[in-house]
Amino acid sequence: MIPRRILYGGLVVVVGVLVMVAACGSESETPADVALGETIYVEGTDAEGTQITRTTEAGILSQTGCFACHGTDAQGRSIDTKVGQFDTPDIRWSVISQPFPNDEGGTDPAYDPAGFAKAVREGIDSGGGQLDPVMPRWEMTDPEVNAVIAYLQTL
Repeated sequence: MIPRRILYGGLVVVVGVLVMVAACGSESETPADVALGETIYVEGTDAEGTQITRTTEAGILSQTGCFACHGTDAQGRSIDTKVGQFDTPDIRWSVISQPFPNDEGGTDPAYDPAGFAKAVREGIDSGGGQLDPVMPRWEMTDPEVNAVIAYLQTL
């Protein structure tokens, strides 16, 4: 027979683990989050199919999704336009959620969800610098930003 204190102690541990698993699971992405993130990334539209408002100095980009510049794989690319060439970075979450080299020879911190939201909404990178003016500033809600992150995590 198992002594009660060991039985109860084991039960407390099991319940604690289940509570932690449930808490972690509540923040995980659902297929719906990923699907919305893909829609935003590809089409630039919200869950209702409405264009998400964004502003940029380069009007040619104002009605496209993220993929138009960052590519369908989010790995970035060089783009030639009538006003010149610009390079877009790799924005897969596996890449930007790690510290990375900056243009000054240093290292910028990794993006977290709040930093990514600031980049998307305000054009401020993880190191506090300005993103290229060609990068649109999106008027996304927190759930929309999180959906894009969920999608970028699949790439």
